[in-house]
Amino acid sequence: MTVAVVPQSPAPSLQSATTTVDVAAATAPTSGQILTATGESAATWQAPAGPPAPSLTTITNTDSPYTLLAADTDVYCDTSGGAITVNLPASTTGLRTVKLIRAGGSNVTIDGNAAETVGANQGGGTTYTLITDGDVAWLEDIGVAGDEWVLI
Repeated sequence: MTVAVVPQSPAPSLQSATTTVDVAAATAPTSGQILTATGESAATWQAPAGPPAPSLTTITNTDSPYTLLAADTDVYCDTSGGAITVNLPASTTGLRTVKLIRAGGSNVTIDGNAAETVGANQGGGTTYTLITDGDVAWLEDIGVAGDEWVLI
């Protein structure tokens, strides 16, 4: 079996040619896979690309200061034993989103790398503090190296 893929008009970045892809050689898909092909090659079933699965990291005041790791996406800050400082890595040229959750009676201070700002879009400076139990900070490295982490 072959499938003809015809780009729709108007689409200035696409050519109006028809591409024929051989799907007969494709093995049977498993749940959640999508059919992919490049050029006029045989089609294959693959898992769709997407963001990494969230990882929950729990830290306490004994981990403070804690430097955010590349794998951290969700950080639960248990401040019942005392205040916590979370050091952010240098902003890079790639997008990254991290969620920090404060629980307990003490503050969580989020400290930018060197002179980088944290949440300047919300009145922050080189540090930003979560002061209320249940506060959540969604931080995004917006892809400007050496600039800032914004609050979203």
